[in-house]
Amino acid sequence: MVTSQWLLKRVAESEQKIYLFIAFGEERFKMLGYVAKQRAQLERSFRTAIADMKQSRQARPQPQPIQTPAAKSAPTPIAKPAEPPAPQPAYVMSEATPDHPVFCAPVTLDTR
Repeated sequence: MVTSQWLLKRVAESEQKIYLFIAFGEERFKMLGYVAKQRAQLERSFRTAIADMKQSRQARPQPQPIQTPAAKSAPTPIAKPAEPPAPQPAYVMSEATPDHPVFCAPVTLDTR
């Protein structure tokens, strides 16, 4: 479709040039006949592409509406057997270490 639009624009520009640069006469009418034929062909292909798009949209199955939990009957939850508590880890990290001195240094102002 984009290509058809681009080509239609080029045909319109070419038609304008024919009116500007070709003298009134048989040659001008012959050229305008070619332009009219080309334009009709491109417009037809454009309309066909739009019709194909509409048809493919209609042929596509519609998505099923999502049911909310309140709308459908909720199944009764099955109770899970109680799991044993998680075992204590074998290694426990120590308390936070002090920060590296480079990161703790006071900010010095630039006095240049």
